[in-house]
Amino acid sequence: MPPLAVIFLTLCLAFCPSRAGGADLATLLREGDRFDAQRRTAEALAVYRQAEQLDPKQAEVLHRISKQLGESIQDTPDTAARRALAEQALGYARRAVAADPRSSNAHLSLAICLGLMTPFQPNKEKIAASKLIESHARRALELDPANELAHYVLGAWNHGVASLNPVLSGIARVVYGRLPSASHQQAVTHFQRAVALNPERAASWLGLGNALASLDRTAEARQALQRALALPVRYKDDETTKARAREALAALD
Repeated sequence: MPPLAVIFLTLCLAFCPSRAGGADLATLLREGDRFDAQRRTAEALAVYRQAEQLDPKQAEVLHRISKQLGESIQDTPDTAARRALAEQALGYARRAVAADPRSSNAHLSLAICLGLMTPFQPNKEKIAASKLIESHARRALELDPANELAHYVLGAWNHGVASLNPVLSGIARVVYGRLPSASHQQAVTHFQRAVALNPERAASWLGLGNALASLDRTAEARQALQRALALPVRYKDDETTKARAREALAALD
């Protein structure tokens, strides 16, 4: 091959995007995100799995797969299948954190997926998981203070731990070495931050309403729950969230 041809071929190989190149990966992520925004979980998951084939150690791919696996649980009535999906989602979230420990969304994904496992765990394991949930949600906020869902998770954590019955409080003392520092007021603070960052998420308004109700701030709680009900369906869990908001609103009357 003539020298000029060799140089030309070398330049083409160096600068022409390959199938595994960043542009292709970015395109797949955009396509998957589009399906995700439309709540087309199976299609989003299929696209993200294509992206995984290009780069199986990319945190941005792994935490997206984790999210779709977690949301697939809502479409799965069988308990064993739901648990299997939760375990798969947790595995991908752990891989995301390992791939990029400085990814706020990877830590958020791990916090959420630890929560997805709790319906399948005995009480002591649930409390142990709650400690990790708080830890990873706080790490997510350290890395990105504007991570709306990290505020949501910490709001839910505070509300849940502050509402523990005496038996679970005793287990929490053993697991944490003390009673966890959690309160309904801290829950309100985190949920308020979540709705300030994204006022379109019904789940955050529901969480805020429940936390306010626990503080006997009934009028404010009613307003928050009504906001949850007034929002259009945008996220995968919105229908379930609205049903819970209607129940919570009825309980205030």
